[in-house]
Amino acid sequence: MIPSPEGFLLQLARDLAGPVAKRLSMFVLRAKVKISDQSDAWAQFGVWDADWEPRDVGWRGNIATVRVAERRFLQLGPAAELTEAPNADEVQWTLQEIRAGRPLITRATQDQFVPQMVNFEALGGVDFRKGCYPGQEIVARAQYRGQVKRRMVHARAPAGVALAPGQEFNGGTVVDVAPAEGGAELLAVVPV
Repeated sequence: MIPSPEGFLLQLARDLAGPVAKRLSMFVLRAKVKISDQSDAWAQFGVWDADWEPRDVGWRGNIATVRVAERRFLQLGPAAELTEAPNADEVQWTLQEIRAGRPLITRATQDQFVPQMVNFEALGGVDFRKGCYPGQEIVARAQYRGQVKRRMVHARAPAGVALAPGQEFNGGTVVDVAPAEGGAELLAVVPV
């Protein structure tokens, strides 16, 4: 999630955008908040090996540049304005995200894991000081009692093995997968 001039942008898997917008709308009570799926109106590109300023989020007009790692950025903007990026190969971007240990939750893996199973607490993706939210008790119990029995790991699969998110692999569940030299690399949640 990043701040934008008109509010906030929440980036997630395209197949979850509509359902998540609908679900979040249920929690808008008295605030003047509008939640909508803008997937068709926005585009994104991954850019790596860039020597841009190391700010976390920068805006130039309607285009946001978000630093996700050293020399790796994500550009977001209206589809009509964001038409090309120097090295926006989606497969390579996915592979880099897998190697960095950052999972992409999709409809196939939705509601299968608590945040600690996919290492979100280590990535700064969970705020344990925040107030009430659905599932808070389970997440807090897993954090403070150390009761997580499955964790996400980086793994390799040999050539010829077809994998997809949500699929079982070596006793675990595939979270994300990308082709790599000699087969594929993946993130999978496995028993500890």
